[in-house]
Amino acid sequence: MQKITPFLWFDGQAEEAANFYVSVFKDARITDVARFGSEGSGPEGSALTVSFELFGQKFVALNGGPEFAFTPAISFYVDCQSQEEVDYYWDRLLEGGQPDACGWLRDKFGVSWQIVPSILNELLQDPDQEKAGRVMAAMMKMEDDPLFPAGTNMVIYRGNPQAKLMIVGEAPGADEDAQGEPFVGRAGELLTKIICTMGLTREAVYIGNILKCRPDTPGQASGNRKPTPEEMQTCLPYLHEQIDIIRPEVIVALGATAVEGLLGRTAGITRIRGQWHTYRGTPLMPTYHPAYLLRKTSLDEKRRVWEDMLLVMERLQGYGWEGIEGMIAAGISGRDVIRTGMVGFTEGAMVHGIFHGDLHGGNLFVLADGRIALLDFGITARMTEKERMAFLRLMITGATGDIKGQLGAFRDLGALPDDVDLDWVIEELRLDGEVFDPTQMSQEEMMAELQRITKALLGMGARLPKILMLYVKNLVFLDGAIATLAPDLDIMAEVMNLFASMAGRHGDVLAAQMGLLAGEEIAVDETAVRAAFGMTEEDPNPLTHEELRRRRDMIRSRMGKR
Repeated sequence: MQKITPFLWFDGQAEEAANFYVSVFKDARITDVARFGSEGSGPEGSALTVSFELFGQKFVALNGGPEFAFTPAISFYVDCQSQEEVDYYWDRLLEGGQPDACGWLRDKFGVSWQIVPSILNELLQDPDQEKAGRVMAAMMKMEDDPLFPAGTNMVIYRGNPQAKLMIVGEAPGADEDAQGEPFVGRAGELLTKIICTMGLTREAVYIGNILKCRPDTPGQASGNRKPTPEEMQTCLPYLHEQIDIIRPEVIVALGATAVEGLLGRTAGITRIRGQWHTYRGTPLMPTYHPAYLLRKTSLDEKRRVWEDMLLVMERLQGYGWEGIEGMIAAGISGRDVIRTGMVGFTEGAMVHGIFHGDLHGGNLFVLADGRIALLDFGITARMTEKERMAFLRLMITGATGDIKGQLGAFRDLGALPDDVDLDWVIEELRLDGEVFDPTQMSQEEMMAELQRITKALLGMGARLPKILMLYVKNLVFLDGAIATLAPDLDIMAEVMNLFASMAGRHGDVLAAQMGLLAGEEIAVDETAVRAAFGMTEEDPNPLTHEELRRRRDMIRSRMGKR
């Protein structure tokens, strides 16, 4: 049984107020109405008292006359679990009322309400007393925005006050003003897509603006305007309080105006985007405003935003592709990263017939758990089933030393004419003879051999189709990645591991597709793999990336002599 019941004094509005509150709160009802009789002080039949419940809390509204009025000294605290709840109760209770500071409002009957996200109470009770003190100090200093024009909404923030990522724009526009939420409309939808592409949600980040209200547009029926430097300077103290309370790990500034307000720099956004800056001790990344991308729809502009967000994700979630020192400090092995990438690439190509065709350090980073994150599928190699089977055979026959099988795979990938005689190709290219070790050849011998092979390939109609061109491009990237992350990598051991991994994951399916009998195994021919790199059986050196780099430097030096 509820022992204490709030008793609210109205001047003839008790029933109207109770009905209003019951309409606002979802779990609410009128429980009793006592009316004046012919001898009462109020009109006969009008309400004397109205009993009602809001979420199980009992209230009584009394029509007591004009002697007393409500003041903010007594208020009702509404604990909101989400931004949607904050927006709903604020908008409903404010109908015909008046907003006050610190999330308080007075409704049309004069009753004061506190519309407060539950996170605020958690922040005030934070074990970190310094943080809790900053929250209280900020709350006590909050007043109405001095630029707040009549008839508009305050737009404070959206998202998680404990977020690692804070996104800051310049000011609310007409859509934001109408809805009381930052970044809505088409620009907001695009920002949401960008956030989701980063593996986050709007609810997981903190989104706000320098100005908390839409700049006034006198004489304009519609449209928005850029806030002035003076307006931004006036509102920056509020943003500073938000930053100090939230303590984000990264701030993203959207657009040139926001950058000007935060960093005081008027240089074009194109010049300073993609570079780290610092604002109040927090790393800040400038990038294009989503509204700009709606006007400039070229892929180049979108790619620049993805590149900026990749840098943000690296800072928040992992390590840049060349951040080997940070990976080692976190216990992440560069060799394991390379292995993960090789398995993922091979699996995608051999099993699913698809791979990214433009791998580079700008669209990859390493997560804290060692997994590889890949953004930007701008160039994608999508193989037909015939091409996938040919690629599968190319990988298998290359590892097993089946030269004719490799040439057949090249043919089916479009590198050789369909009617080419594979035995003739083997003979013309001398693929069935001894292995040529280029490190044992003179400059003249290497030039003569290259000319002979080039002439033979052109004569048989050889070409480099898109699939193989993208594959070679990725091999070049892989070579550079190994040099950075695992320069002492044992190539042969990784080839063996790759085959073991594919056999364990997809062995039965791939064997059936290759036409192998049940239980028939595919053995890697180490001699053939070494021969593909120009290493003879007599060469005692192991097949490591370091050894390949040494051989490459030797050949480059020899070819550079005149």
